[in-house]
Amino acid sequence: MRGVILHEPPLTNDAAPTQVRGSFSGTCSGELTNRRGRTRQLDDAKGAYRARPAGELSCLGGTAIGNGRLIFGRRIFGHRKVIEVSLTERRTPGVAEVTLEGAAGGSASVTGTVSPMGLVDAGERCSGSGLRRLRGDGRITSPGISG
Repeated sequence: MRGVILHEPPLTNDAAPTQVRGSFSGTCSGELTNRRGRTRQLDDAKGAYRARPAGELSCLGGTAIGNGRLIFGRRIFGHRKVIEVSLTERRTPGVAEVTLEGAAGGSASVTGTVSPMGLVDAGERCSGSGLRRLRGDGRITSPGISG
């Protein structure tokens, strides 16, 4: 998945309480089962990940916790399928490792990386006015999650 991460206030080299909004979209593959036990195979199905964590963050890293959603397109069951999650995000420069816990059980992990172009001017912004917006990629894997 590809997307955008917004920080308020903008990240600097000094850790500060920060609100984050992440919005990613892409494709999903695997198996999805609805509440009635009906299963669908996903093969490059449209999906999205939205997250709203908060925590002590800087350009150098930090930890944030919050909530989010995994969203699957209408074509799967005739309506949009949403899995509510809680999350813990641990960051190091250029990388985020996120653990998702489904509201009704199960888990998933997300590895997020900042796009190479985003890293080019990040150092300058982190030392100056701050880094409000980052573009990146994320890969979600799960043995099973429900919400």
